[in-house]
Amino acid sequence: MTEAGRRRLVAVPLALLLLVCSWALWWRGSQLLTDEGALPPASSIPDVPAGARVTAQTIECGSGGCWLRVVVVPAAGSSPADLAREMGLTEHRCTARGLFTPRSTCVSATAGEAQLVVIAGYE
Repeated sequence: MTEAGRRRLVAVPLALLLLVCSWALWWRGSQLLTDEGALPPASSIPDVPAGARVTAQTIECGSGGCWLRVVVVPAAGSSPADLAREMGLTEHRCTARGLFTPRSTCVSATAGEAQLVVIAGYE
């Protein structure tokens, strides 16, 4: 084996090890150093169907962190429960953590008499 081949044999695994260690440090740091006031993106709320409208969008915080609260009024002739089904929010759901998403985003909805309240926050 040539000298260049031996260097490459050492350099490639070393570069991969450095990449994996860098990712692991980022992952752990993002879990430990995340701000309690951090919010998931607004895109974590499912799209509002045609005819329904958002009447309020607020940020609320408590001892467990902060969350996005969106109030949606259903289209005429539709109930808040129908709207929840249409938006896929009949039960509390959380996205799984991924390779580049160290936190789970949870979305839930509560149907009232005339509106649907959707909450999105980090777990």
